[in-house]
Amino acid sequence: MKRIFSLSLFVVLAVTLCAAKYKIVKLSTPTIVIAGRTCKVGNMFSEKDLIKWSSDEQVLCARNMDDNTYKYFAAKAFKAHKASTAYDYLLHTHKMSTRSGGFDMVVERDKQCAISENRIALVIGNANYMAEKSLSTPIPDAMEVSKTLSALGFNVYVMFDAGIDAMNDAIKRFAVYAKQYQTALVYYAGHGSQFNGDAYLIPVDAAVETSYDVLHGQRWLPTKRIVSFLNEVPSLTTRILMLDACRTNSDLLASRGDGEDSMLDTDELNEGVIFYSTKNGYEAYDEAGAIAHSPFATAVMKHIGTPNLSVGDFITDVMKEVKTLTSVAPYPHPQEPRSVPTLTHRFYFNPSQAGLRPAAATTTVTPAPVRPSGYTTTNRPATSSTTSGTTASASTSAADAELVAQGKKAMRAFNYDTAKNKFSLAASHGSAEGDYQLGLLYSNSNYDGYNRETATSYFVKAANQNHTEAMYQAGMMYLGIDNATAKQWLRKAANAGHQQAKAQLSRFTRRAEDIY
Repeated sequence: MKRIFSLSLFVVLAVTLCAAKYKIVKLSTPTIVIAGRTCKVGNMFSEKDLIKWSSDEQVLCARNMDDNTYKYFAAKAFKAHKASTAYDYLLHTHKMSTRSGGFDMVVERDKQCAISENRIALVIGNANYMAEKSLSTPIPDAMEVSKTLSALGFNVYVMFDAGIDAMNDAIKRFAVYAKQYQTALVYYAGHGSQFNGDAYLIPVDAAVETSYDVLHGQRWLPTKRIVSFLNEVPSLTTRILMLDACRTNSDLLASRGDGEDSMLDTDELNEGVIFYSTKNGYEAYDEAGAIAHSPFATAVMKHIGTPNLSVGDFITDVMKEVKTLTSVAPYPHPQEPRSVPTLTHRFYFNPSQAGLRPAAATTTVTPAPVRPSGYTTTNRPATSSTTSGTTASASTSAADAELVAQGKKAMRAFNYDTAKNKFSLAASHGSAEGDYQLGLLYSNSNYDGYNRETATSYFVKAANQNHTEAMYQAGMMYLGIDNATAKQWLRKAANAGHQQAKAQLSRFTRRAEDIY
């Protein structure tokens, strides 16, 4: 018994002695309670010590005394990952490559917001890196930008310290969700780099040693992938991508330093704008004083809510603000944002009655959901004498159309059970649009765990009623599993004028030519 007790004591002492020690260097509040002690800047604590946050807004930055790296911790991030110690939190973020299936936080649009346009945003804040130095501002930037966007009518999905798998998964899911919206915005804060002609965002678990890791190992996320996903959502009338990250090309590991090789801004959004926090080849500054926000985030949050300010004028004001903020010490040189605008209409983050652009009608079009694995191939296109491309919505009764509208409204409010009931009732009356919306609902990961098989069955049911979008979705569901069936559905959608279906069929042809 004594030996067991001695061994247990030895293990406890060993873990305690091996635990990393941290020194608090910044605090958003005067004090914080750690391991039952009231601590302030300059105090030490162990990575295994329990941190008791005073509020969801509290944040701290600490230096690891073993490797001299800095780590950034926030109450909301801890809460999202159910962590109580620095050790728990970092252990979780270091396993981000295996994390998927959800977001760390969802901030619904402010119920007091009077903006009628349907808006959705994805915000990512990467701060605690495995192979790169930690950054101070991405997590507080992500939290505050999310709050600001909510006040402007956006439903916001938020991720903290995301690995490559989590980032890829988030982009795919976000593109699916965006089908119900008119405006989509992606905001990223964290490490970034340019390499081999492309711009990349750096996941927290990226351990890159060679160019192969980037080009073939896909350890970094190319911005053109985000652009591609947003461009494939035709329902969107406005697309916005804001990147608060370095654009240096000085070394493979994307450290924050000066770069010499400037690269062109070649990625373009359809009807949108890409807003970079700095120009080609230059760094984007993290904060340099007490816990605050990056210069870019500071300027964005200051000007984005200005009433009746067009997005073009917003960009101009942010560019001026960032340059002014970074034209003084301790910044070595001014930071100069850049933009790639492709909008042919005026967009206002905070429209007033004067000059308000009428909201476009919402179109429920979605990019391809992720294909199911091992799904059966029994739901082939049904032959029909009905004119190709005629959607069932044309013959849907006014009552069923109202049910579908109510279901969409419930979806935007994240009330999925109500949405299902409304769509199901419409579908029971023979509404193809009801079946199609059920397909979209079941392809939403927040409902029934992203049930792809059920989603496919509803798409097929609607497609067999000549619902063009459902034809396209059914084709994409079978793509790579039963290409013959996939091509039949895509061809029916293409014959009805569906542009994405035509493009997919064209890719089929090109692949066949490559093979032969």
